[in-house]
Amino acid sequence: LFCILMCRMSSFALYRGSSADWQVVRLSANTGATEYTLQSFGSPIFMDDRGVTNIQAVQEYGNFKANSIASPVAPFIDSKRSLAVASSVWREKGIYRIYFSDGYALSMTFYRDAATGRNSLGFTRLLYPDPVACACSCELNSGEEVQYFGSTNGMVYRQDYGTSFDGEALRAKLTMHYNILRKKKNKKRIIKVVAEIEAGGGT
Repeated sequence: LFCILMCRMSSFALYRGSSADWQVVRLSANTGATEYTLQSFGSPIFMDDRGVTNIQAVQEYGNFKANSIASPVAPFIDSKRSLAVASSVWREKGIYRIYFSDGYALSMTFYRDAATGRNSLGFTRLLYPDPVACACSCELNSGEEVQYFGSTNGMVYRQDYGTSFDGEALRAKLTMHYNILRKKKNKKRIIKVVAEIEAGGGT
């Protein structure tokens, strides 16, 4: 048997060969999990002082910034680290989320890149009108995976369901790369735009 024990500044593994044989092995003397961010996602994933990481990255890189799997959004994580109040996973979609007390959340999506065959990572920042206070992921009797969160307004919501936020319109913004067409000094006129989008559900 195998159990991960996460402290604030260290991490351990508990092994059992038999009922009389227990062994605690230190994984890292300096890497631990921030409260409310630890989730089982294939392997344990969590936020620590160097960002968001998992056990494999800790074992491979040790107590270094390199063990962060969310380095592209490090400034955002650094500004929110002390505000984490909950986390959740959506295994079917490969999504891990951390919720913060100021209403923001970080959503990380793990997916397989068909072109390179490598695992890739996408990031999205979310802002909830009423901050999330707690969250959970569970499976219904039908086998459907669902996520719920409790808000500071006393309500419980189902995550990623429906076409509105409790009846209110969902606000979204898409910012494209500022220099995608190169030659930024040249004046350009775009006469046609074709969007190729891959999305599940009712996006």
